[in-house]
Amino acid sequence: GLHLINSDGQDSDSLARAGFRQIKTPSYVAEVSLAGKFDDRLGRMAPKWRNIFRRTETANISITDDPFCTTHHAWLLDEDTKQQKAKRFRSLPHVFLHAYAISNPDCVRVFTAFKGRDPIAAMVFLLHGCVATYHLGWSNHQGRKCAAHHAIMVNAWGYLADRSITWLDLGAVDTVNAPGLARFKIGTGAHIRPLGGTWLRMPWC
Repeated sequence: GLHLINSDGQDSDSLARAGFRQIKTPSYVAEVSLAGKFDDRLGRMAPKWRNIFRRTETANISITDDPFCTTHHAWLLDEDTKQQKAKRFRSLPHVFLHAYAISNPDCVRVFTAFKGRDPIAAMVFLLHGCVATYHLGWSNHQGRKCAAHHAIMVNAWGYLADRSITWLDLGAVDTVNAPGLARFKIGTGAHIRPLGGTWLRMPWC
């Protein structure tokens, strides 16, 4: 008989009138506008983030983008499993990614950075309508040294914008448990939007 809602925001009054009570404060998400030209997106970056990206342009990194393939990208999922164990975090199970790719052909894009022939970093994005969502990222020591994720992110923006994607959802911003990732997301120039928190209604109240 319990009713639980994770609110997307802007509906607190309606939930309260319907008998819900907030039991968890809002999380925050980072959303990047892909509208406008490349220089517009460049101008919204934090200066430090932009300077790091500029350095990647001379780092001799090559970037590919491909639709997700269970066989071809098995190595990336293996690396993601290892990093989840090492860093002690959990994300959606990989079976979700497989199912999404089957149900939405060509809507799971994998961007991979190479140094020579060796992959040094990768990011996976899910496309849905006019929005894309950052799903997972991986980088080894060489990738971090080259700031490969900065290069991949900007490369992905161009790909998505060319396909009429107007917003990129970078996911939650957690400055307590993942401060480095939070700084990376904020530095892109993303809009940091509060969600509506978690609400509970108990039928006997």
